[in-house]
Amino acid sequence: MPGFEQKLQDLIDEECKKSGLAAVLGHIEPEKPGLQKTLLEIYDSLVYIRRKYFLNPDVKEDGMLVLTNITPVKSEEETPLISVIGINRLEPEYYPDEAYTFHDDSGQKKLEELLYSNGVIVVNAESGKIILSKGYLFIGMVPGAIAKKRGVKFSWKELGIDEAERKRLGGPTYDGIGMRHLSALSASGIDPGLYAWVLSRESYGTMALFHDYSILFSTIESEINKEYRPIYEAAKKEAGIACRDKLAKA
Repeated sequence: MPGFEQKLQDLIDEECKKSGLAAVLGHIEPEKPGLQKTLLEIYDSLVYIRRKYFLNPDVKEDGMLVLTNITPVKSEEETPLISVIGINRLEPEYYPDEAYTFHDDSGQKKLEELLYSNGVIVVNAESGKIILSKGYLFIGMVPGAIAKKRGVKFSWKELGIDEAERKRLGGPTYDGIGMRHLSALSASGIDPGLYAWVLSRESYGTMALFHDYSILFSTIESEINKEYRPIYEAAKKEAGIACRDKLAKA
């Protein structure tokens, strides 16, 4: 078990990474503070779940896929390229408007409960409310076609996935990139407004945020899109200095 100093360092590291993510989101979505707030609150919840369930190498929990900011379908006649349907012909589980939100602890508690459920979780980006869970994410284009349409080559390496580090973290039972990552990447490639959080079972609780066919954030920092990495690193460094100064004065 890690000692007090290691636990403190881990907490500082998580907060510094959050500061880096906040800076990137502020750069991308400066006019959407509600979206930024929700994505950061989901980060906090996933960090809590990761810390509680995924950092024990003897425990292999299932992963999670959380989608926010899905562009709504304009009409009943329009067939969306992304939709959330029931698993095994069952309807997803929908929740009343005020049931669970990440703006208080009810969202985190529900997310923790859903760790043992299959399927995608959909969150309203502005309100932070959980709309549904236990859904199957249907994507009407294969990843190769999406990549071709966007003028890029489809390969996990080209898209930034650090397979060697994920394999190292996953250990002998690592079985490659999972369907959640493939779904998150594909959905973000079709709908550029969508954000998809993935908490990985395969690589020891790695967290990644997919947006616009790229990795906007990852706890494996080498995976963060090169365009945003300088913004992330500068904010993270500044937060680290502030934390050390605060501890020195304590």
